Amino acid sequence: MKRLPASAYDSAVGFLARRSHSRWELKNKLFRKGYPGREIYQALDRLEELGYLDDRKFAFDYCRHRLRQSPRGRKLLWAEVSKRGVSREITDQVLAEVYEEFPEDTLVAELVEKWHRMRGDAITMADITKLTQSLGRKGFDWEVIRRQTGSIEPKDSTTNDQDTAI
Repeated sequence: MKRLPASAYDSAVGFLARRSHSRWELKNKLFRKGYPGREIYQALDRLEELGYLDDRKFAFDYCRHRLRQSPRGRKLLWAEVSKRGVSREITDQVLAEVYEEFPEDTLVAELVEKWHRMRGDAITMADITKLTQSLGRKGFDWEVIRRQTGSIEPKDSTTNDQDTAI
């Protein structure tokens, strides 16, 4: 059986050495390990004093990483960050900063361009519908999606036959 480090502080340092954590995440991990509450809070406070634990920095780094790895909209990213216990105030501030650096319109335009390159010229109305639904599931605002996909013209072979009738 694995032994616990001597203190909650040592264990927390070990967790932080592997990856950044929010205060809430670290607190929960230490409670699950069985450390007493008082010791956990003292360790977390000390780590914050030393600058090793910072919810704002955690949220900012997390958001930038997620947007680079797989672009997503503000709604989805907000949910991901708040699920990690970061306060609403910090999450809102960080998202405002991050989406200044990575505007949603630009992210959606890049995703649409990539989709268009992969699809080629044979684009159907069903393809466009799938694209808009996919962007919606990624948390992008519908207005942004509409702006970026509105100019895509389907090249259906099932065009209106009445237009070609003599």
